[in-house]
Amino acid sequence: MTTYDTAVIGAGTAGLVTACHLAQAGQKVVLVSHGIGALLLASGCVDVLGFHPAESTTPVENPAAALDDFLAAQPEHPYHHIGRENLAAGLEKFLQLVNNAGLDYRGSFERNWRLPSGAGAVHPTCLAPASLIAGDFGTGQSMLIVGFRELRDFYPALISQNINEQNLGVTSDFAWVNAAIPAASKMNATPIELAHAFEHASFRRQVVQEIKQAAKGWDRVGFPAALGIDRHAEVVADLEKQLGKPVFEISALPPSVPGRRLYNALKSALLQAGGRLIIGAK
Repeated sequence: MTTYDTAVIGAGTAGLVTACHLAQAGQKVVLVSHGIGALLLASGCVDVLGFHPAESTTPVENPAAALDDFLAAQPEHPYHHIGRENLAAGLEKFLQLVNNAGLDYRGSFERNWRLPSGAGAVHPTCLAPASLIAGDFGTGQSMLIVGFRELRDFYPALISQNINEQNLGVTSDFAWVNAAIPAASKMNATPIELAHAFEHASFRRQVVQEIKQAAKGWDRVGFPAALGIDRHAEVVADLEKQLGKPVFEISALPPSVPGRRLYNALKSALLQAGGRLIIGAK
């Protein structure tokens, strides 16, 4: 009979990160879960404090600086029990873990990125993949938002309109891609299917051919968060080379491709550290 030092229940972010840290510290760890957790529903970002007070429409610029005021107004919040030092240390450990696992996450406790959401609103977040951070409103760079007619629930015109109406210091426009997404049902592609399509050079060439003219005059090009899964860095680099300008991702509705990348990276880190993962437990 196999015995373990620790059993972790749940394969979401908290469970995977906990299991990875314990396994890397030398414990014999098993992670047990019914499914793969909620990462396919998540943006892949780490939010700490986006808005304060709650009714405010102005994002918090520095979560670390705003934390004391927030805790004074929310004395029962879990951050009270965690403590400022542990919160800051946890963010640093998360960054180290995921970057060592092959992802490119950036950020700190002292700053919120201001990223475009799938509705064109501002999403304030502390830690995020570099491909999402490239869309940060703080740069002031203009952006072309690209949509795919076969991808439901991602509306580039709506995103662009909302960005332009919020006085964010960023101008935006949109363009549609008509290229067929392989393996997708007509007008019913998922972000996962689009991500797999982007891993094929021929599909990327089709996309670039359709939008290159529209992209002229815009500083950067935003896509649904579906620029590859296992070959994400290659996809981003190739698109930037062909377009001659930065590209970025915008979080879309689930299933979440950045969430899938994070799950894959944490799963690999756990297994490489000697941990065991059991999916399908009841």
